[in-house]
Amino acid sequence: MTYKNFDLTLLIVGSYGNDIVNEFRKYNLTLNGLWTPTQEAYDNRWRGKGTSNNGDKPSLSSMQYTRDYANSLWVENGSYLRLRDITLGYNFSIKAFKSGKISSIRVYVSGQNLITITKYSGYDPEAAWSSATINGWDRGIYPSMKSVTGGLKVNF
Repeated sequence: MTYKNFDLTLLIVGSYGNDIVNEFRKYNLTLNGLWTPTQEAYDNRWRGKGTSNNGDKPSLSSMQYTRDYANSLWVENGSYLRLRDITLGYNFSIKAFKSGKISSIRVYVSGQNLITITKYSGYDPEAAWSSATINGWDRGIYPSMKSVTGGLKVNF
């Protein structure tokens, strides 16, 4: 988009309807690194048929099994919408410069990965491990970096 001497570009990406296996969710829902149930797992554990609390987490006796083997507790909605890139620039009028050597000057500021809308509890819904045989498995790959840059472009 342009308006007078300003220009604005946006790149918005997203995905809808995909699932991600969040392997690190097992530490939040079942056992942490010390092999002790988290408070959430303990409070929401399944206590048996007919009890007052049929929680959505595994029973205490099955937490070791749940931690060691993949299961549906780790699967999350991987849908997201992300502002991948936004750039705002300003082009100075050539009339502002007395020297005839400069043909144009543009200043700009740009941001990458600044906003992500998702319900995924992991670091980044795009950072899921992908190989020829396995897609959508988050094993802790480094998430997309957020950055803000600025620049000056001078044409002679």
